[in-house]
Amino acid sequence: MKVKKILKELEKLLKNNEMDIIYGTGSFSGGYCLINNSSVVVINKRTPAEEKATVLVNIILTKQIDLTNCKASVIEFINRFN
Repeated sequence: MKVKKILKELEKLLKNNEMDIIYGTGSFSGGYCLINNSSVVVINKRTPAEEKATVLVNIILTKQIDLTNCKASVIEFINRFN
């Protein structure tokens, strides 16, 4: 599976776990934060897809999100960082 498709699956996984994803521009790569008691993931839309996916995977691993409903290729991608 290509990185852009994996990125979409990772976004879907985070959204299913009640995290909002915001894309913006600036001198940052991205990360997780709480805004008004809401979980928010901020991603720099100018970074390459691989870096965006890495940021999302790090959040998924940190938050210990359940991967049982993920596609095998997405789980394989995430396990590369584990």
